[in-house]
Amino acid sequence: MKNIIKTLACICAAFVLASCNHKPLWYGNDLFAYLDVLFDWTRATGDPQPASVDLYLFPEKGGAPQYDQKPLQGGTLRVPYGNYYALAFNNDTGSILVSGTDSLNTFKIYTRGENILAPMGMSTKADLRAKGTEDQRIVLAPDRLWVGRKPDFNVEFKDEKTVHTIYMEDRWQEIFIEIRGVKNFKYLASVSGALSGLAGGYLPGLDKLTDEQVIMPFEGLKLDAEAAAAYHNALESKVKRAAALTKDQSSDSVFGQLVCFGHCPETVNKHILTVYTVLNNGEKYMFSYDVTDQYHDQWNQRQVYLVIDELPLPVPISGGGGEGMSLSMDDWDNVDILINMK
Repeated sequence: MKNIIKTLACICAAFVLASCNHKPLWYGNDLFAYLDVLFDWTRATGDPQPASVDLYLFPEKGGAPQYDQKPLQGGTLRVPYGNYYALAFNNDTGSILVSGTDSLNTFKIYTRGENILAPMGMSTKADLRAKGTEDQRIVLAPDRLWVGRKPDFNVEFKDEKTVHTIYMEDRWQEIFIEIRGVKNFKYLASVSGALSGLAGGYLPGLDKLTDEQVIMPFEGLKLDAEAAAAYHNALESKVKRAAALTKDQSSDSVFGQLVCFGHCPETVNKHILTVYTVLNNGEKYMFSYDVTDQYHDQWNQRQVYLVIDELPLPVPISGGGGEGMSLSMDDWDNVDILINMK
């Protein structure tokens, strides 16, 4: 009789166990969870196609962040349980540097120093910064930067895999420069430029620009009147201000473009555009323009368009030609030009 009772008890227990939904037991030795992170680019512009995205997870209670690198759309992570602040950005280019990564408050994205004439393939030991910008460092212009943040990136113990979505957004500003009316255009051998008063970096954890003002050089593109008209027409489809500008008769022109982090509107600072030119006999001239009003009028635009109406190149003293050309000399003539706001 006892054996029958035991048998019935075992059968009942088996039925009870089969009818229950059991959660996996956690014995306290597995402190990690597997989850998916998704990078959503619907808020980003500028055709983002980064090869990879850096992801930092800062623990809510402090301590070193968890770091991982994922492809464009995201992937699977193995993360210790806890609450985090997630910070993501594209870091697949050679222009971006980071420092202070131990804390959200000190995390900085910036670029390395650069020679002012690097876009022309030249170097110089002379200080070719415009008057009033002598204390600003010369740095490499960054590539486009996209940043995503998620303060409630919580990693909890669950049966199903968790999915966290991080929205990537623009953290770049693109500046276009158009210099019309280049006199004695036929003597111009090479040209580049630099713009001062730009933010030296970006603090993604605080979502603000750094206070340091820097100079960023850029490559110059010289185009005769016909080519300049075609180039300007192409820009109209990209930049609203280019399309809105009154078209004058096409002229020999110089164009430039650079990406930057932006500039801090609370800071009272000037923006000096300096144009570096080398004539075909080796003579060198730098022209400085105060474009502060133009820039500040567009400071909150993703794309800024600066226009200069004159580049008064002189006729070479030796009459031109290639003779006597020397790109290693540091003797530059500096010309400051007053302009009206466009």
